[in-house]
Amino acid sequence: FTSSYAPTLRLLRKSRQHAPLTTASTSSPLLVALPCTPGQPDLPDAAREADGFARRFRDATQLRGPDATATATKKALENCPPWAHFACHGIQDISDPSAGHLRLYDGPMSIEEIGGLRLQHTELAFLSACETFRGGAALADEAITLATAFQLAGYRHVIGTLWSISDELAPDAADHVYGILTRPGGPGIDASKTALALDAAVLTMREDCPHEPWLWAPYIHTGP
Repeated sequence: FTSSYAPTLRLLRKSRQHAPLTTASTSSPLLVALPCTPGQPDLPDAAREADGFARRFRDATQLRGPDATATATKKALENCPPWAHFACHGIQDISDPSAGHLRLYDGPMSIEEIGGLRLQHTELAFLSACETFRGGAALADEAITLATAFQLAGYRHVIGTLWSISDELAPDAADHVYGILTRPGGPGIDASKTALALDAAVLTMREDCPHEPWLWAPYIHTGP
């Protein structure tokens, strides 16, 4: 079996009602990567992760380092990239989950900002960042997370994380997922297989380090 989750029944219904993207999108994929973020620990392998995504999707819009500002990222998302990849810091406040945000070069991009977007023809958001599917402590089942915000914005499939992830292993996890999803001979991906692709990536990481579940277990898929 393959695990997949839905934050709310309304979002599950919405994602099932929206037809999957079957034709070429007029928008380019989006890559946001910050190996170095002011005031945050460095993520040296985020550069390797970004390079892997860029090689696979050569027409991607790339926001790296100082270019990956909150304003530029929001503007890029408003162009409705069919799939978006984030390799940066994710921060959640378990005492105030609505304060969760992606830490970009010039500051935070909040759950509220992301969830307020209304995007069309978007398929997959891969949040390769810490705590992007972590909620609050007071109401453990309350669906206030970064991953939920991206689904509210319009992404049918979202890959998020339950806790901090390994910067060293994140590029391998992403490459494994995209390797399965990439259509042979085509420029796009088959996002309908996202849950299966993530499951395969996690199993591969588990085989490499079976006694260290904190490295491979945080990845989670939400969507139809």
